[in-house]
Amino acid sequence: MHKLSLALALSTLLMTGCGSETVVDPPPAVRNGNLYFSQAHNGRVGTVESVGEAGTGRRTVVSSNSIVSSVAPSGRMLVLSFDTVTRRRSMVVTDLNGVAIDTVPTVDDPQLAILSPDGKKICYGYWDLDNSTDQSYTLHLVNSDGTGDVTIPVIGAWEGVAAFSPDSRMLAFYSDESLATENKLYVVNSDGTGLRMLTDQATSLNDNYGGLCWSPSGGSILYMRRREGGVGDQNDIWRIGTDGTGAANLTSDLDNALMPNFSPDGARIVFSAGILATQSVDLWTMKSDGSDKRSLTNTPGLGEVEVRAQWSPDGRKIACISLDMSANDDVFFGRAKVVDATTGASTFLTTSSDIFNIYWSTAQ
Repeated sequence: MHKLSLALALSTLLMTGCGSETVVDPPPAVRNGNLYFSQAHNGRVGTVESVGEAGTGRRTVVSSNSIVSSVAPSGRMLVLSFDTVTRRRSMVVTDLNGVAIDTVPTVDDPQLAILSPDGKKICYGYWDLDNSTDQSYTLHLVNSDGTGDVTIPVIGAWEGVAAFSPDSRMLAFYSDESLATENKLYVVNSDGTGLRMLTDQATSLNDNYGGLCWSPSGGSILYMRRREGGVGDQNDIWRIGTDGTGAANLTSDLDNALMPNFSPDGARIVFSAGILATQSVDLWTMKSDGSDKRSLTNTPGLGEVEVRAQWSPDGRKIACISLDMSANDDVFFGRAKVVDATTGASTFLTTSSDIFNIYWSTAQ
């Protein structure tokens, strides 16, 4: 199947917030909490860090051999903790101070994991070593206390990209069954029932870089699809109803669009756009129908790739990871950055390029 070559040093998951053509009023008096990110140490899994949106008050909340894989509006985090002796990962649900609430047993060594918005469900996946294809993932749903573990009954590889609906009742995910040219996009109830395919024409980024999200209203899903007749790695952002109808291309007028994420009210979408081969990818925004596209960051020169955009809870700012690919196109780690969603003015939260996967919490 088609892959976009942005090699990762570690198996992590891109999860983004979501939105749709329907504008949803945000909760009254919503306030931004801290940002949470994983920091590598000497190229290895390291610590989970917290920092304010102005770059102040930085502190370590999980001290060693861990990554943060999800931060839920419920005020819970999901952390993957690495045992340096057994070389296996475990899932730990914590509060925003890194204090463990539940250690979740798993069927196998989880490569990635996602916490539902209400903090009650976890989706996790691991390599199926008994399967002959090296792309094969097995996907599970489990309660956050470790009970009720079920396997999603999809045969074939799973692309490491999934997203819970805003009400936590459903899960969307890509599948690469039989290593087909295109991925398939599925939805399933969070108890593992009601599996449905929405489309067999989708394309996720490999190595868990993702590109999949729900609308705040839960009525539609944004996903990625390879451009027919495109040269090289060219993709578009599409929207589809959760009943599988109304598929629409939102970015046919751009060269390449990746990793969409809707504002909390569903009015605008932030996404990355640019050609990875040219090592210049910026943040853009557009209205929920694909109109009014604006280049938000427009960074000069080559080498800067801005990915993993996350809206602040109040919808006024966007956090992202800025990768420096000028010297090596396999660079995965970058600096954490916050961008004003209207002006594009940006501030780096970190100075060293050793940060990956960033999440924004709601003030508790």
